[in-house]
Amino acid sequence: MLDQKGERIRLSHILIKAQVTSFDLNKAKNFLDSIRTLIIEKNITFEEAVNKFSEDDESKNQGGLLINPQTGNSSFEIGQLDKSAYFAIDKLVPGDISAPTLFASPDGEQAYRIILLRSESQPHVANLKDDYYKIKAAALQRKQESEMEKWAIGKLRTTYVWLANDYNECPNLKLWYEKQASNKDKL
Repeated sequence: MLDQKGERIRLSHILIKAQVTSFDLNKAKNFLDSIRTLIIEKNITFEEAVNKFSEDDESKNQGGLLINPQTGNSSFEIGQLDKSAYFAIDKLVPGDISAPTLFASPDGEQAYRIILLRSESQPHVANLKDDYYKIKAAALQRKQESEMEKWAIGKLRTTYVWLANDYNECPNLKLWYEKQASNKDKL
């Protein structure tokens, strides 16, 4: 404690992050392997194992589902998976559980995980039944781009912008460059 004034106190602390050793990682891998065995032998469901053993609060609250940050739902395209997840599920069929695989968590720590492949879809022509979230995201992005372009064109009349000659061939800046040229003519 550095200081106290009535009910207010000022504190400082030293935080030392524990080092994860290869022994710890091996212990986690063996533990996950035993959990995987329990699930495969139907002694416990995957969701029960998640609730009981998972240390990832984000997926734990959703029964183990990983949420795709790009789409907001639980489906991923192959290119959106990290390499360790891709290689873990590469040979699985829906319903299979991967062996424990090493991965780097978002905070950079190494950890092990097991992955349940719930379903997979084959390449197909986009349709609302299978690709609703992807189509919704594309439509939203298109609408946002359109509104941004309308806003920028509206600002064109009232905003002075100087553009270097290096950008006079850029098609995205064509309107701005033409306005700059017309302003020079007026001077």
